[in-house]
Formats: sequence, C-alpha cells, structure tokens
Amino acid sequence: QLPAGPNGTVSCGDWSGCGTGADGRSWDFETCSLLVEPIGTNGVTDMFPPREWTDRWLATHCRARFGVTPSPRELVSAWGFDREGLLAQGA
Repeated sequence: QLPAGPNGTVSCGDWSGCGTGADGRSWDFETCSLLVEPIGTNGVTDMFPPREWTDRWLATHCRARFGVTPSPRELVSAWGFDREGLLAQGA
C-alpha cells in the first residue's frame, strides 16, 4: 500500500514498477544489484511522472536502502550476456 495523501510515493530503482512489502523490497534489491534497468520516464510517451534516470541517483538510493553498489555489468561478465556474443551465437 502506498503512503496516504496526494503525493504518496514509493522510491525504488525501477520507477516504472515500484512495489511495497517484501515483493517490492526484493525487486528493488535486484535492481540495486545485478538487474540494473536504466528506465527513465517523461510523462508524455508513458503514464508515469517525469523522472530522469541516472547512475548517480541509483547508486545513492541503493547505498542508502541496502548498503550495496549497483553492478550492471556483472551478469554480462559472468555469463557472456553481451549483444555481440549473443549475435555471434545466432541468438
């Protein structure tokens, strides 16, 4: 449940789908660690209030909430999920 009032919000790493409770915290942790999603909104081509996404904002949010630093390239390095590698494999 969102906080009451006309300006009630929940802050999380993926601004397009913030949640509350354990599910919301779990997803926010994922976007703060390995599954970094650079999603900004503009309020024109989407249904969300304008919010620019930045690495700096995400890092500050993640350190404050979970004590972690986002690692957006870790899965790419560990499992080879880079665009060129996938294309070379015919994926």
